[in-house]
Amino acid sequence: MPKLIDYWRGLIADVRTAESADPEHLRQIGDLWYPVLKMRVLSAVHGGAEKVLGPSDMPAEHAETVAREVWNDFVVAAHKRAVPQAWPEYAQVIERLIPWLAGQLHCRESEVGGIVSGLNAADLEDLTTEAFSVLIDRKTSSREQQSVKGAVRAYLWRDREWPDLGTWAPFTLFSLASRHFEHGKYLGPVLCSSENEILDLVNLAPYGRQWARDVVRQRAQARTVDSYLTVLNAILDGTELPHNSGLVARRLSLAQWLADPEMRIRRMIDVQGMVDCEKAVCRRFSGTASTLPLLALRVANGTAEWTVALSADDRKVLLERVVESLEACAIRTELIVQTAQGGRKRGIDWAKAMVAARSPRSERKNDLGLLATIASRSAVPPRLHASERNRSWRRVYRTLANAARPDAGPIWETAHAAEGTR
Repeated sequence: MPKLIDYWRGLIADVRTAESADPEHLRQIGDLWYPVLKMRVLSAVHGGAEKVLGPSDMPAEHAETVAREVWNDFVVAAHKRAVPQAWPEYAQVIERLIPWLAGQLHCRESEVGGIVSGLNAADLEDLTTEAFSVLIDRKTSSREQQSVKGAVRAYLWRDREWPDLGTWAPFTLFSLASRHFEHGKYLGPVLCSSENEILDLVNLAPYGRQWARDVVRQRAQARTVDSYLTVLNAILDGTELPHNSGLVARRLSLAQWLADPEMRIRRMIDVQGMVDCEKAVCRRFSGTASTLPLLALRVANGTAEWTVALSADDRKVLLERVVESLEACAIRTELIVQTAQGGRKRGIDWAKAMVAARSPRSERKNDLGLLATIASRSAVPPRLHASERNRSWRRVYRTLANAARPDAGPIWETAHAAEGTR
């Protein structure tokens, strides 16, 4: 540890003398120090990923890329702490801090720096706490509050030896790694629930973008079809959504239209053919239990009419159960979980870790319940309505399919081998 602390001190000494806060200058400093501390960064990245995601796939190459990004962020954090006035968001806070300090210390603003450097650690801590209470408005976001705290602490302690280097540097690396895996591109963009649902509905094979656009053209009014298509294309392309009063309503309408069971059944029949769809339904509902689902399949295709008296809700539930049998998201999910990767199956523990990390908090219990049905081969939890179950299955499948992509990565053993810990 003492040797490691000397490394941190050397890095920070270089950061203090950086030409500017320009990313290029910081990158040059990082290039000098990164090879020395590369293993430490990789270890922090792995630790952060495991804490957030559990045992997960990540290739050595991807780990290297993430480690470089985390290291660059770390050098920026060090420079913010060493040279706070160089950063615009910190400089704005310091402009308000100095007049307040002059009033507290009963001196001119030009004398504040000299007086602060002569205070002992206890007085400095008291001054820091008081500054927080004065400069932080409860109405501001937590991100802005953190920026104020960082600026105040960096300014007041800037000319002193960092007594906590042995903990500050590793903790900062760890928190940056965790933040990357919680909010970075590894998990995909942060979207609202309706946008995620639209992506789940469209990206599941064999639906696709063209089918989604055709559904919108059928369901939207002539005067609004263009605005609906604009929102749909923006969600599918990951571009900025148009900010207008109808955005929320349009997203909800799109999710409702694309989830319409009759539309989804017709698409499956168009792609797979009626014979294969009937076989899929018969496999899902054996014996006489398949009579009503087969009727629902033919009604959705327009080749039959309802011959059984069912309420509108019962018909929708029946159609949703047919959709579930045709989409087979449970089987698709199980294939991902049981696929051998690097000589071993990914396994249900991997799947649970991925879903626990990535599912919305309000839906996590349902999603983990569906995964449990794969592990135990038991029935789907009865509390889930057919449409909710389909929505959850699509979300679970999408989550695991994204986590199993080659660019999201092969295997922890490879990364650990590269790190030299195994």
